[in-house]
Amino acid sequence: MAEQENVARARRAEQIVKLRPTLYIGVGGTGMEVILRVRRRILSAVWGPQRNPTRIATLAEFPVAQFIHFDLDHGALVESGKSQRTDPLADAVKLSDEDRLIEAFEIERYSRSDDDL
Repeated sequence: MAEQENVARARRAEQIVKLRPTLYIGVGGTGMEVILRVRRRILSAVWGPQRNPTRIATLAEFPVAQFIHFDLDHGALVESGKSQRTDPLADAVKLSDEDRLIEAFEIERYSRSDDDL
């Protein structure tokens, strides 16, 4: 009898997933790709106990994960048109303007002299 209780406790422990609020920071094009993959996995995952599993429809329903993307290239290709047309989650995982910080890097400004720094 005690062994069955231990097995039941172990199964309950496996089902419990502790989530910590996390800020995902992506830098450059590769960082953006990683962020999009993480966002896609969150939306694709099944959350909750086995007897009542649920999926979330939008990332707004998952406030423990926040995202920010830094890039220096204003002309960076976010995603190709083909991937957006063929991916049913493309609109749900794309980064909003609030999630992105894109600033141009002016190398001339910093390479003239030490005084300009």
